[in-house]
Amino acid sequence: MNVKNDLPASYAKRGVRAMLKIAKQIILRLIICFAIFFIVVEIAAYLISNQATYIFPENFEGSVMILANRSDGILINKHHAIYDFTKSKIVKIKGDLPQEFYPYGYLNYKFITASKKEIKIPVISEPPEDVILDTNKIYVFSYYNGVVNADGKIFERVIVCKPQHIKLYLTNMFLMEIP
Repeated sequence: MNVKNDLPASYAKRGVRAMLKIAKQIILRLIICFAIFFIVVEIAAYLISNQATYIFPENFEGSVMILANRSDGILINKHHAIYDFTKSKIVKIKGDLPQEFYPYGYLNYKFITASKKEIKIPVISEPPEDVILDTNKIYVFSYYNGVVNADGKIFERVIVCKPQHIKLYLTNMFLMEIP
């Protein structure tokens, strides 16, 4: 007796459909597992990576400096440096500038209001002429940020302003005297 010939064709189709359904469920579960794995890796990278937070008074526009290796500077946490520009355009730190932000470091730029509310400042990492920007908003132009070693003085410059003011603050940044 041949069993294959005794089964109706509909049973075979149901079997194929059931196998396809199981295969789809397995693939979906694998995709979910990989997504969860990558989310966990990103969270872990964030938690163990270096971070820097730059704090500015609300609606601040201008260029600021962080001066390194200053005896009169403040001690900073190298894992999460906090630079507070609410009282001065220059922050002096003891020791070197932390620079190990890549590939997983995080830079945060925030305004702080009078009521101590934090407002994230958007960051533009391309040349401003290559991007369409809202002229009423203030941005951090990280394209121009950088660490400089001039005459043995190591410092970082940051520009925060509206797009139409970038040339003014770029000029001012290079005219700022390095104490």
